[in-house]
Amino acid sequence: APEPPPPPVVEKIVPGDGFSYSSPVLVGENVVLGNLDGYVYAVNAQTGAFAWRFKTDGADAKKGVTSTVVETADALVFGANDSNVYAISKDGKSVKWKFKTGDEVNATATLDSDGNIYIGGVDQLFYSLDATGKERWRFQLKGPAMGRGALVDNLVVFGGGAGDNSIYAVDRSNGKLFCSTLTNGKVETRKGREPVKQE
Repeated sequence: APEPPPPPVVEKIVPGDGFSYSSPVLVGENVVLGNLDGYVYAVNAQTGAFAWRFKTDGADAKKGVTSTVVETADALVFGANDSNVYAISKDGKSVKWKFKTGDEVNATATLDSDGNIYIGGVDQLFYSLDATGKERWRFQLKGPAMGRGALVDNLVVFGGGAGDNSIYAVDRSNGKLFCSTLTNGKVETRKGREPVKQE
């Protein structure tokens, strides 16, 4: 009698030696979060079973994902330590777009009701992108923008990290400064917390 066919090979997924600063986010049936190994992982929220993982451009160089994933209508948006802001499909299989900055992107994105994205970078710039990843404007700081912005009326409010130490309120339609306040230290908000938002 012929021998039975061999069992299918199943890839064993073992995260690298990093850990996660990224906060878990529920997306459909899965919990999604980034890892310092340069991948974004999804596991089933009910069973804990592996669902998928997405490899960033920096994974081979161990450039991690410390940004928390934000869900849009049709994508998952996050920053990565390979200097990119990514929008990927919700099943993790494809890149919808990516936007290259000048340094790591540790911050978590904030979205407005039009789908515009607001996110800071270690390159001392705070960016606004449209829903397709095209840059709308950028705002120059004197230090990294590590925390998540908050939307208040027509403004986006965010802080400057070490070397800047200020809180900024910027017109979110054009990136023009409305006001700023100098503090006695760096301003780095918790990356995963949902900001106060008024639309």
